[in-house]
Amino acid sequence: MQQCAGRHAAVIQVRYARGKAFPGLPEKPKRPPSSWLLFLRERRNELKQQAEYQNLSLMEMSKMISEEWRNFDELDKIPYKEKYEESLGEYKRRKEEYTESLTPEDKRILRSIKSESKQDVRKFEKEHPKPKYPGNGYILFVKSCLRENPRSGDEDMKDCIRECAQRWQSLDKESKLRLNEQASPLMRKYREELKGWKHKYEEWRSDASSH
Repeated sequence: MQQCAGRHAAVIQVRYARGKAFPGLPEKPKRPPSSWLLFLRERRNELKQQAEYQNLSLMEMSKMISEEWRNFDELDKIPYKEKYEESLGEYKRRKEEYTESLTPEDKRILRSIKSESKQDVRKFEKEHPKPKYPGNGYILFVKSCLRENPRSGDEDMKDCIRECAQRWQSLDKESKLRLNEQASPLMRKYREELKGWKHKYEEWRSDASSH
């Protein structure tokens, strides 16, 4: 799933860059952040102003904020959900206006950009495989769980994963924290490798477009 999400992000990045090369195209409105992301950004900004949290890494801070969000009841989430719904309504209105404003030539260009972007990313990935997402503590636990409890021939993999997920839910906080700490160096390495991969991709795309 993460590999697909990363590939999708790369395709979107190429589309955006190519779209900028056609200044006559209308600018497509961006989907608003979810209620969770609104809360995350708000709390992150608040915590950065407090001395006791300034040494926390972005991942550590996000974990802490995520735990706060999970412990919220629905009443606490209402202001953020209302703000999201309001932004979503405006986004849908602007997207409808954007779609209606596209000329047949605009649509042809956008289809061409979409097709070429996917081809570019696939071509580059054949020569330079994208770093694999290692997963967080939960993913490490599920992989370990599946190794320790291999499925039988007629057992559905989805059922095995579901059982491992239930075991994860029953783990105590200390065990989950320990697994997430084990995943942290793997995630740091992945981010560094992914950053390098994206840099190589930009260089490759720049060279390809100049020829």
